[in-house]
Order: sequence, then C-alpha cells, then structure tokens
Amino acid sequence: IEPHVTTHVLALGPEHPYLRVPLQFAQSLEGRLRDLLGDDFQELVESARGEIEDPDRWGTSFVLVQAWGRVP
Repeated sequence: IEPHVTTHVLALGPEHPYLRVPLQFAQSLEGRLRDLLGDDFQELVESARGEIEDPDRWGTSFVLVQAWGRVP
C-alpha cells in the first residue's frame, strides 16, 4: 500500500468566530475549572476574552490530517 498524507490549517483573521472556541470550552467546563482554579477562573476567562477581542488578534484552526493508502 502506497501511503499519502496531507495536512491543512487555516489562518483566522481578527474577529473570526472560531477564535472564541476556547471561551466556549471554558464555559462548558466551568464547574471543573472552578474546582481547579478557584477564584482565578473568572479573571482568566476575562483576560482571554480581552485578548480575543483585540482587533489585531489572529489565530489558526486545528490541523486537519488526511491519510489514505493506494494499492499500486
């Protein structure tokens, strides 16, 4: 089998909705994160929100890896 692999990642410009995914994760895990972080949780979330809302902020998507094989 002849293997093939490609990877893809996207650059996300300022205000792209996908940049807010970490905040959504934090919200969905709030109970557990508060147990670990205590009173620091809300301060950390607000700090992250401030960085994400920075008009110069950009990021990247997760890396998508495609792999397949072909019989020669």
